[in-house]
Amino acid sequence: MMTISMLLNLNELKKIAKMHGCIDVLLSIKEKLELIIEQKREEESVSIKKMAEKQKRIKMYRELLQQDGISPSELLPNKPILKTTQIMKPKKGTYTYYDGDKQKFWSGRGRMPGKIKRAIECGKSLDSFIYLGDEIDR
Repeated sequence: MMTISMLLNLNELKKIAKMHGCIDVLLSIKEKLELIIEQKREEESVSIKKMAEKQKRIKMYRELLQQDGISPSELLPNKPILKTTQIMKPKKGTYTYYDGDKQKFWSGRGRMPGKIKRAIECGKSLDSFIYLGDEIDR
């Protein structure tokens, strides 16, 4: 596989030319490179024209604002717009159960706590352990 460093190194190019030997192959490569170079120049030219047009429009809008007595800073908000993140309460467990007097939580991942497991074996539903908030029936 050919890398950019090989294409930039004259000795590497000579090795490639020696391997393929035929002048027709080298001329074909040259034509393709010239085509690529021309396309790149056109792309850069279009990009430069677009930037010039944009700068021209910006200048025109500044002049219009000045004619109307408006400064560009008046158009922008006074406070910088920052993305605010909502502070979320740490998520307690999805399920809750009581171990003695202590309320405990289980996320639903990992091993099921013994108290919940025994209650389910006795016919209680897992949905009866869903955490609904601070007020929970014992």
